[in-house]
Amino acid sequence: MSNNITIELPEPIRSQLAEASREDGVSQAELVTSAVKDYLFLRKFRRQREKMISQSTQPLTDEDVFERIS
Repeated sequence: MSNNITIELPEPIRSQLAEASREDGVSQAELVTSAVKDYLFLRKFRRQREKMISQSTQPLTDEDVFERIS
């Protein structure tokens, strides 16, 4: 199920989004959806990394964290 949302973007970002959409041959909605998904993954990754580092007695790599959240 898809829901619409409305966002306001400053003109420089709107222009860059339109250009990237044309260059990549995908819709602006697809680019924004991909960017939000990437942001949410990185947010989850960073939070999990902080939690794991605070609880770990040994050094952890980003790969350790990635394996945990994937």
